[in-house]
Amino acid sequence: MSRKTVYVVRKDGLYLISYRKSDIREFDGHGKLTDVYTGVYGDGRKGAKAFKHKAMALEVMRMIDGDSVEEVFAEVDDDADESRA
Repeated sequence: MSRKTVYVVRKDGLYLISYRKSDIREFDGHGKLTDVYTGVYGDGRKGAKAFKHKAMALEVMRMIDGDSVEEVFAEVDDDADESRA
């Protein structure tokens, strides 16, 4: 087992667990029609959606109107990749 840096999104003091595009579309501040995303949130890091790259976490944060991206460490099973090969 080794430690790996991942990124999680926070909104209103909670962690993003899952998100998806809804059937609703709205106009943004620039008058452009955009998709609306819905999310599921929890108060613990353990179930939070982990992103490998900070850029992706920042993009999702903007899509769901999140507050911040937090860098956390996750335990990774080093042998799991070898067994799938």
